[in-house]
Amino acid sequence: MKINRKVMILAMIAGIIVVGMTYSYMNTLKTQKITPVKYIEVVTAIETIPARTSVTKDMLEYKSVPETEAHPDAIINADDIIGSITIADIIAGEQILSQRILSDPEAGSLSFQVKENMRAMTIPISEITGVAGYAVPG
Repeated sequence: MKINRKVMILAMIAGIIVVGMTYSYMNTLKTQKITPVKYIEVVTAIETIPARTSVTKDMLEYKSVPETEAHPDAIINADDIIGSITIADIIAGEQILSQRILSDPEAGSLSFQVKENMRAMTIPISEITGVAGYAVPG
């Protein structure tokens, strides 16, 4: 009977400690400051925009996201990218990043510089086909 009495007393002490710790924890939750979350408007795609497509206003929408979740390179003003060309696919709902938009097609790759009804061709160069560096200007 003594063993049961010791176990009972030990369980009661443990219960009192748990109640005290829970009460203390609940009081600290009441005193914590809740900081308001700042939101920022970013430009997102309404639907998937394929690569090498000219961006129009009806493809874009503004979406409020927490400031901590907005990508540092996300476009904030839709007017900045209207008429630009996409470099890669932009998935629906994705934040539009400045690296995925080519604002000046003339500065892009050769495929963007070729005029309409014209063609471009690339020629692979190696040590053998490049005359091993012996052909020099002049």
